[in-house]
Formats: sequence, C-alpha cells, structure tokens
Amino acid sequence: MQQHFNITGNKNIICKLKCGDKKSFEIVYWAYRAPIHGLALKYLKDAELAEDAVQDIFLKLWDKRGDLNDERSLQGFLFISLKNHVLNMIKVNKRRIARQFDYLEIDELSIKSPEEIRYHDELQSLLHTGLNHLPKRKQEIYRLKKLEGYTNQEIAERLGITANTVKSQYVKANDLLRNFVEAHLQSRID
Repeated sequence: MQQHFNITGNKNIICKLKCGDKKSFEIVYWAYRAPIHGLALKYLKDAELAEDAVQDIFLKLWDKRGDLNDERSLQGFLFISLKNHVLNMIKVNKRRIARQFDYLEIDELSIKSPEEIRYHDELQSLLHTGLNHLPKRKQEIYRLKKLEGYTNQEIAERLGITANTVKSQYVKANDLLRNFVEAHLQSRID
C-alpha cells in the first residue's frame, strides 16, 4: 500500500538508509516515486521506459547509499541521477521515443516546473526550426493539416492536388521532422 511521507530535511532517514535500513529505503521510495516517474514520463514519452527509469534510479540509490552525504539533498541526488539516466535512455531509445512523441501537441497546462517550461520552450523552438527546414510544399501541407486542422480532402481542394498526394506529403513531412528531432537529440547527448 502506498503511503506518503514528508522527508524533507530528515537527516535521520539518510543516516539509516546509509546503514542499509530497508524501512528507510521504503520511505524514500514512496516519497519520491511519483515525482520521479512523472518527470521520466514527461521526457521519455513512454510509460514502460519511465517505469524502467524509476526502478534504475532506486537501484542506484540502494547501490550508492553508502556514498550519500547527510548534508546534501537526497532529492537533488535522485533528480540529478534521473536526468543523467534519462539522457542515456534517450540516446539508446531515441527512435522509439521520437516515434511516440506527438510533436506539436504538448499539453501546456501540464507544465509546472521551471525545468519543464524550459524543456517545452526549447522543444517548441526545435520543432518550429525543423518545420521551417521542410520543403515549402511539405511545410504548407503539414501546417494546414496539423496546425490548422484541415482534412486531406480540404487541403487537396485548396492546393489543387489529390488527397493521396496530401497524405503522402504529410507522412514525408512527419518523417523529416522526426529525423530532425532525432539528430538534435543525438547532438545534445554527444
């Protein structure tokens, strides 16, 4: 059964954790599991990968418990570990993540932390840059379909082309954007 604990500033928990106290580990786990999972999910866009990240972070905490510093933030340790782990997961799973990421449909109401706001702004900038690098016709079709909500048939009539051409060009535009994002993700990690 999940319980919620407030462990902010509780050096006693950290001391017990360093000594291998499993109850202290359980307290830390339930105190930080949900926020770590939420942040991992936000960046990885995949529930299975996010759950793997949570498990890996807590395994790392248990393995490194003897190295914890009573004077440092346990929360800081967990979130820095998560950041590094997520970057490695993105590197290894970038195609899977990019496929599952719906590029321009980020729920702005769900963005809460300054880091999430920065990430959202950076991502929006990247996506708009990628869109501007598309060939003009693909750009136009993508904007009409994705951003303005026109159907393939409406776009076809507007541009004087077939609905199949619209569909084909839209798929190609998506692929080009995905490749642009993947290249950017790779360059951030390298």
